[in-house]
Amino acid sequence: MPIPQLIKRVATQAEKLNRIAGVSNPSAAIRINTANVTSFNALMPSNVNLKQIGLKDFWRTYLPVVKFHNPEFPISVQRVHVSGLEQAAKVPAVLTITKASGEKVEIDCLGKSSGSIWNEVLEKLQGSFENVALEEIPTINAHAPGKQLK
Repeated sequence: MPIPQLIKRVATQAEKLNRIAGVSNPSAAIRINTANVTSFNALMPSNVNLKQIGLKDFWRTYLPVVKFHNPEFPISVQRVHVSGLEQAAKVPAVLTITKASGEKVEIDCLGKSSGSIWNEVLEKLQGSFENVALEEIPTINAHAPGKQLK
């Protein structure tokens, strides 16, 4: 493999790892107090419509960062396979937060953006998490300072 192509692949991998660590989205870098909260579960159809897209974006943007900083914390995503968008509209777009007391808090994600879902999650987790300090978020620099990849 030619060196420039290899460097580009390494830079792409570094970018993905930085995204998972929360470098580009530090608000998602939280440590959850598992004595208060025991799991997250997202339920959505496999083929989402526009009103359900916020939960899909939330799943891809925020949950990997949460999992990175809480590797033992159970996070599950259930995608219900249905035929067609009419059937998909009947499947709820819901995020369930299970607390240690057994209480289940449901967030209806229909018609919400991933950012507003995240804000609602933080509101429901009040007192059960702490933000990860920016200095603690690992960053991978894939190329030498001052040089940009083409």
